[in-house]
Amino acid sequence: MNFLKQIIALLFIVGVGYVLYDVAVSSRDSGFLTLKLNSDNTTTFAGTVLSNNNSCSTPGGSPDCSLKVQVGQDTVFVLYAYSDAKFCANEVTAMSGKNISSGKKVQVYGLFEKKGLTNTILTCPSTNFYIKTI
Repeated sequence: MNFLKQIIALLFIVGVGYVLYDVAVSSRDSGFLTLKLNSDNTTTFAGTVLSNNNSCSTPGGSPDCSLKVQVGQDTVFVLYAYSDAKFCANEVTAMSGKNISSGKKVQVYGLFEKKGLTNTILTCPSTNFYIKTI
């Protein structure tokens, strides 16, 4: 009888361990659980703009223009234009991104990139990528 209790306890521990491992592995896929990545590392998501750093074309301004977007419990940076020194292949999104204000809801399609602890979506690499207000 005691042996049976030990077997049941062991199975319980293994089951809990498996669930915890599965959660840990799935959260490493993109660095957070909110976004689902396609096989080519692109993603489409919707969120609320928290801020717009649109000073990339201002002398002495930020090197990159980006939106800070709240997606569920996570924060994502959507880089939509580079400084004048870098080429952005997606000029339409680069121009429209500068006019999006805080509080707006947006839908974004772009390339996921993890920069340290920062989750970044790039829209410059392709003219297929977009930022739409919804």
